Amino acid sequence: MTSEISFGIGCFNFGMKAGTSTTVGGYFNELQKTFEAVSNISEIKIELDEEDFDFSKEISSSIYDNMSLGGRIKPNVRNVRISFDIFIPKRIQEDLKHNPKLFKTEKFRVVINYTYYLPVAIVQLLEPYGGDVDPSSAVVLVREFLRKEFSKIDSFIDFQVLGPSPFHGDFFIKENNQIKDKFQISILETKAYDEINIMYNGYTDVDEAFEDIELEILDEIGFFYELMHTNLSSIREWGSIEEKFDILISLKQERRKVKYLFLINRILKDLFISISYFEKDQIFYNSYIQKNKRNIIHFSSYIDREINERVNYPTSQVTELIKLYENQKLNVNVMSATVIAAISGGVIGAVITALFT
Repeated sequence: MTSEISFGIGCFNFGMKAGTSTTVGGYFNELQKTFEAVSNISEIKIELDEEDFDFSKEISSSIYDNMSLGGRIKPNVRNVRISFDIFIPKRIQEDLKHNPKLFKTEKFRVVINYTYYLPVAIVQLLEPYGGDVDPSSAVVLVREFLRKEFSKIDSFIDFQVLGPSPFHGDFFIKENNQIKDKFQISILETKAYDEINIMYNGYTDVDEAFEDIELEILDEIGFFYELMHTNLSSIREWGSIEEKFDILISLKQERRKVKYLFLINRILKDLFISISYFEKDQIFYNSYIQKNKRNIIHFSSYIDREINERVNYPTSQVTELIKLYENQKLNVNVMSATVIAAISGGVIGAVITALFT
């Protein structure tokens, strides 16, 4: 029996490809079939309370339903637990361009819990041997393996991932009979991924302790990923506003502006509406964040860091620029430079963080 558990965390979702129409029951049946089509996957369990779902309900997906791109999660299921084991031989690990020395095992257990916020994937190294293990890199390995295998299957199930994946920490659960509480979490910050040690006391074994610890941390990690997802969604929405500006500026530069007057007026109206909705959503979500962060106990440093790094979009400044544009009081070249500086300055860094970590 193992005396220690090591695991990494990511954000995985099994959504539906754009253009799919099925029922809730059809979705879960297809998900089961898709897992079974991968020979390296075993011990598949999809656990849910049947009273929570109308299995005959029709559902469909569009291009806007992709968690990886900041889109909606479809179907939006909660309190669902998906677990399975994966066997990834060394030769496959090498094919996926991961250093085999990092992994002291070929067996991994994946558990995805659909929390109140976003899904949280726990990747556990099974029966590791030897010295140090690298749980966060195991998340990357499993992620790439699932991407590759799911792409081969003729299915409407779409494997989606939200960054940062993995979560920037390696988790280790160990017994410590010196602590007074049932378990205690300590975070050792490093230049690479943090080392997150969870000590427990009073449990029969590490597996029993892991069950309680999992329940304790899931919602906090789910909330962290929801912050990431909302940031990505905001970047997409602001990018749409920026595209409308680009069109507006190009039309303004046309010599025969009268020809495009109707189109210019329509774009101006769309911009006012888009920015108004965008600003409303930002105000609402800031209030939502402050309310929910009160429940964060163990991972407040990660949550606070993510909140502090949220982009402060210049909605009021851009609205004023639109008004000036509408009134023909601002030279187009001046406006172009001002808008580009206002929009791009804070967003580029956020885009890079969201998409490439």
